[in-house]
Amino acid sequence: MRDARFGSMQPTSERPRKVRGGVRLGAKEWPGRLHWAAQAWLEALARCAEPRAIEEGLDYARKGQTRSLEFQPGRIVASVQGRAFRAYRVTIQVKTFGEEHWRRAVGAMADNALHGAKLLTGELAPELGEVFSAMGLSLTARGTEDLSCACSAPGEQGWCKHAACAAILAAEALDRRPTLMFDLRGMPAEAVVERIRDLRAAAAGGSGALGGPNAGAAGADPVASEPLEAHLDDFWDAGPGLDALETPIRRPEVGHALLRRLGPSPFEGARFPLVGLLATCYDTISRAAVE
Repeated sequence: MRDARFGSMQPTSERPRKVRGGVRLGAKEWPGRLHWAAQAWLEALARCAEPRAIEEGLDYARKGQTRSLEFQPGRIVASVQGRAFRAYRVTIQVKTFGEEHWRRAVGAMADNALHGAKLLTGELAPELGEVFSAMGLSLTARGTEDLSCACSAPGEQGWCKHAACAAILAAEALDRRPTLMFDLRGMPAEAVVERIRDLRAAAAGGSGALGGPNAGAAGADPVASEPLEAHLDDFWDAGPGLDALETPIRRPEVGHALLRRLGPSPFEGARFPLVGLLATCYDTISRAAVE
């Protein structure tokens, strides 16, 4: 096959050249049940690419023909090995949001404590998508208005099998880590979380209001401290203010937040799934405490 870039012939084979250690589609059944962001990504791909290109791309993804797959702000860059000697460079461009859109979106998320808490655990809840919908935007890609691609394979234009392969692997990556959608829209999830923290700190009036060492009860009158010697006899007494403390027992707004941050168990081949076992214990203890 002639390479249009060099005007020379690239040796090709009838089948794609095997790749050792390539990025391979991990799911045995595809697509199966995916995270909503990953499912939306696949639906966008279906609007961009022809069914045959998607079918051939899926075959490439299952065979592990992708040498590398990288998420960058506003794009995905992949190296997909075809029948030619050299792997093809695939770039999938994603339309990014402007600074003003990000400012408004982060402000809306900062106003909702649940949004920030879920982001801290790496969770991308559907409610976060609604934040962007309220501004006339879509956090997930919708189709050709959000996605475009380029492939270095000679004669290929638009969504070829190599681009479809990279997009399918990207969908699986989004299923594992949905917050990558923030990266594709132009701002890494870590930066979004940091901005939310900064806005909340500013709204709270500094570190003291966030529960730092100088924090006090909201609206409390300053009380002059007395020498410790004046309270030696009643030092261990609770005092009349104990009954005024409120300690409501309720279920956490974000389930298994700590386990989500820890991620999967590092013990491979264990007899019992550690994370699942701990999650069951947490649920049982929480239910008993509430009841």
